Amino acid sequence: MKFIEIFTDRNKRNTLGIIVLAAILAATVYIQFFYKPDLSEGALRVVRCPDCDTQGVQKIKDLADPKDPNNKCHACGKLVGYAFKCEDCDKEFSMLPIERVPPEGVAKMRTMGKFQYALQVQKCPNCGSIRTRAVSVPNE
Repeated sequence: MKFIEIFTDRNKRNTLGIIVLAAILAATVYIQFFYKPDLSEGALRVVRCPDCDTQGVQKIKDLADPKDPNNKCHACGKLVGYAFKCEDCDKEFSMLPIERVPPEGVAKMRTMGKFQYALQVQKCPNCGSIRTRAVSVPNE
């Protein structure tokens, strides 16, 4: 009968409610500020070496970081780029990280200039088409 008494006695019901809310708040604060799950940094991407055309799947954190050992070709040791494929000529090529335009240069560009700059980055080196896409990681 003590269990039913919790629901009928207003003071006990309020105390129980405060305890439950305090537990939820404590769990939320712990998860938000203190819990750090082990995240494996980087993502599996298909990469291609621009020199020897070796293609493979590697875990890439930052392709523009030359100090990262995952950004190197396993065959020749040169820096790799993301593997892209042209939808017009079916050529697969390596898209290397480019030097970024300084923020003041981008700010001075008009909208069409920014769009054209973005399209030049993904242009096919064989036919010049902008209909290119990243090669997806094969399902295993």
